[in-house]
Amino acid sequence: MKRLLSPLALLILLVYFSPLFSQEIKWTEIELRNNPHWFDLMQKENPNYFDIKRAYDLYFEKHEKAKGSGYKIFERWAWKNKGDFDENGFLNPDKIFSAYNRYKKEIKERGPFTNAGNWIELGPTVFPVNVSGQETGTGRVNAIAFHPTDEDIFWIGAPSGGLWETNDGGITYFSNTDQLPTLGVSSIVVDPTNPSIMYIGTGDRDAGDAPGLGVFKSTDGGVTWTQSNTGMGNRTVGKMIMYPGVNSTLLAATSDGIYKTTNSGVRGL
Repeated sequence: MKRLLSPLALLILLVYFSPLFSQEIKWTEIELRNNPHWFDLMQKENPNYFDIKRAYDLYFEKHEKAKGSGYKIFERWAWKNKGDFDENGFLNPDKIFSAYNRYKKEIKERGPFTNAGNWIELGPTVFPVNVSGQETGTGRVNAIAFHPTDEDIFWIGAPSGGLWETNDGGITYFSNTDQLPTLGVSSIVVDPTNPSIMYIGTGDRDAGDAPGLGVFKSTDGGVTWTQSNTGMGNRTVGKMIMYPGVNSTLLAATSDGIYKTTNSGVRGL
């Protein structure tokens, strides 16, 4: 994959991730007080808690933490990752993938095992009322994609709950991503000519509830997944599109710019 600098790519980047152009700028204290640059800092590949917290505190010294101000984005992110920052305030997604690979190695060395158990759900079945005022459970959905020929099959991506599939028009759902090192899915692409080939963009693009580890690819309809982010790295992928008629070409809008692959994400260009 390679980064694009074409006018079209820059336009898309402005639409989806315009704050990112200012990431390398050293803002003055006045600028931090007047603009929500704390959010820009959160989008960096390796964000620093101390830098973000300082920018956050300065901004909200002047602005009210009202509904729609975005203050909950930082509060949730800081709470979720507490204890995972190093002494310098950094949180690196590579650490998560390293732990995931160690876990797979340990499981393989232990030999076969099963997750089978004789459990049934007893309730409660009444979910708390969510912000929309409906008793349908809580949580967010970041993405949705449809099977090209079967209207009963589609997929949804959760910000920290993985990818879910239904094959009965949404009556029931199941997931095959519980063992992935990140459970944030913000984008889904299904190959329209071969739905066995799928891509998910990882990470939570809205609130940072899950780290971004680039793109994952499946060639068996979502049963198994492998990381496919050579040249991109561990970015949060908020949007992906497949070039019409050229299914090997995809564009990905990430937390650090626009990336392109012309070989189905197999390897970097």
